[in-house]
Amino acid sequence: MTANLPSPRSSPALELPRFQADVTAYQQLLDSVPGVMMQFCLSAAGQIRFRYVSAGCQPLLQVSPDELLQDATCFVKLIDPADRACFHAAIAHSAMTLTPWRWEGRLQRPTSAPCWIEITAQAQLPIDHEILWNGMIMDVTARQQAQATLSASERKNHALLSVLPDIIFSYNREGIYLDFFPSSDWDPAVPPDSFLGKSVYEVLPHSVAAMIHAAIHQALDPDQPETIQRLEYQLALQGEQHDYEVRIVALGTDQALAIVRDISDRKQAEATLRDYADRQALLNQLTTQIRNSLDQETIIDTAITAMSQKLQLDFCGLLWFHLEANPPQWEVVKAVETANPMPHQLASHPASRVGPVEEQLMQHSVVRIDEVATYPEPIHRAYLQQLGARSVLEVRILLQNGQLGVLMGCRQQVQPWAAAEVELLQAVAAQLTIALNQASLYQESQNRAQALSDALLELQQTQMQMIQSEKMSSLGQLVAGVAHEINNPVNFIYGNLSHANEYIQDLLGLVDLYQHHYPQPASAILAEIEAIDLEFLQDDLLKLLNSMKVGADRIQTIVGSLRTFSRMDESEKNSVNIHDGIDSTLMILQNRIKAKHDRVEINIHKDYGSLPAISCYVGQLNQVFMNILVNAIDALEELTCHPPDPTWQPTITIQTSCLPATDTTAAIAQIRLQDNGPGMPAAVRSRIFDPFYTTKPIGKGTGMGLSISHQIITEKHGGTFTCHSTPGNGTEFVIQIPLR
Repeated sequence: MTANLPSPRSSPALELPRFQADVTAYQQLLDSVPGVMMQFCLSAAGQIRFRYVSAGCQPLLQVSPDELLQDATCFVKLIDPADRACFHAAIAHSAMTLTPWRWEGRLQRPTSAPCWIEITAQAQLPIDHEILWNGMIMDVTARQQAQATLSASERKNHALLSVLPDIIFSYNREGIYLDFFPSSDWDPAVPPDSFLGKSVYEVLPHSVAAMIHAAIHQALDPDQPETIQRLEYQLALQGEQHDYEVRIVALGTDQALAIVRDISDRKQAEATLRDYADRQALLNQLTTQIRNSLDQETIIDTAITAMSQKLQLDFCGLLWFHLEANPPQWEVVKAVETANPMPHQLASHPASRVGPVEEQLMQHSVVRIDEVATYPEPIHRAYLQQLGARSVLEVRILLQNGQLGVLMGCRQQVQPWAAAEVELLQAVAAQLTIALNQASLYQESQNRAQALSDALLELQQTQMQMIQSEKMSSLGQLVAGVAHEINNPVNFIYGNLSHANEYIQDLLGLVDLYQHHYPQPASAILAEIEAIDLEFLQDDLLKLLNSMKVGADRIQTIVGSLRTFSRMDESEKNSVNIHDGIDSTLMILQNRIKAKHDRVEINIHKDYGSLPAISCYVGQLNQVFMNILVNAIDALEELTCHPPDPTWQPTITIQTSCLPATDTTAAIAQIRLQDNGPGMPAAVRSRIFDPFYTTKPIGKGTGMGLSISHQIITEKHGGTFTCHSTPGNGTEFVIQIPLR
């Protein structure tokens, strides 16, 4: 190392020690500097040497300063062979341009791990044909490792970014594109300079650009919390609509980072999932609705209405295929149209016996017609064209009983059917088939149950009717027998009353004759005349005979009524005066009508009209009168215990009339039987003709009287039997029998 020495003219004795002290201090200072301080020379012949090396070379280079000063090539040998060419090139460049010599490289040290060094030296003008550099050598291993780590991280991040589906932009506050990282599917035909340095308003539609610019300002607003701004927008690229999601976050105070992702696939998947969820929800709802009903009409109406609304159909209907018809035909059983009705009147239409449509349906496949005009089958195509349909979708419905149907959806515009629409219609058809089968089974079971119920009811009615008929027949026979037995002695008495009257008249005449010719009889006769009160006897005996005649007449009338009522077992119709039947029934019930110790007499008000002889089953009709009058008497007796007011009198009104014939009906005999009893509520009135229904206590009624009466009037006589009653206003039964 060289240095500028003091001038000889100075005081050497005094100055030299001071100079040596300065050099020592300077040497210590250089040795304490981290790294290696050096002077490096390059001769014109290309030889290199060190003129000075600080003590820091030993720990860094593991070579002593003396070794480097003696042979500079030992330093070159430490340089990694891969970096030596770069080392010599850096020296040559600095030597030629006299610019600072800067070089970094690796050293292979003898006893320590390799390290990175940095040489920084300033070139000087050549002196004695040598170029001199003053500089230093620094250990930059830590920095290189950090840079290597950073580079590796950057490469890793770049690799990660390169495979991400996101595009990353950076903007300034004005919305100018500053930088970007392309996505893995970035179109290389779009160079970065097509947007870098430009405003978002130059690259994107104004509405989208305005949203992004506002989000940038929101993200960079210092008064707002540090949140990610999220927004979505749509762009049309190459004729296709794309959906994008943007997340914008602040980078410092003046830059914002935007992560842009194409979410078109996700949106489409979400739309598909929503559509699937909607279809499943609709299907579940529809399934629940049609399963909740076992009425076929309700099931069909629910299904086709839902399909028409969901698929936006112009026509949706259910058709049954009748192969047995001649010719075969499709029957439209239910259809729903939109606000724009189909031009053709919905009705049945002819079908091929085994045509393409029927074959496809038989094979359980869908008939999908995207454009009716191109459909090859002529009969079905003609019907669909006449219907006004341009696109048609048909799905088979096959019930367990073999009935073949089709669920049809039509549109008036040509519109290809989507796979989801076909799947939905198939799923609905499957559920509809299950529901219709269940409804059919339920209806069949209901019919069988109803048939069994009707049979049981008919059996019960027949049994009760037989019992009732047997009772009435027995009663009729008893009445007829009693009438016959009474009639003989009554006839005998009635026939002899005239003779007795003559005999008594003769005897009384004889007594008068004796009194005329023998006015003064013997005392014994006078005593007897006085004892028997002959004058009273003569006057009262004729009255007695007359009373006996009246009684005999009454007995004959009763016997006649008994004979009339006893015609219960007559099996043929006879033309009779029904007034006689009513009167005979009233006579039989006379004991219940007249007053008793605990109730007053029931008033019978008869208003008989002019009726011709009626062809009827006399005994059965009398049975009807008996049942009605007995019920009326029971009701009046019930109210007698608690009359509505003191002036109330129990009354039964019987009215008959003849209703004239009309253009559609024959003349009708009408019998109205009304009481002023307590009446009946609607719940009771609606069931009085039901078999075995009774409001009477056990032992007082079987509930069959009015049921049998209703059957006698409606079935046996082809008439009507109705009841009118309200609580507190009595009850009226109206019988109408056609006159033939």
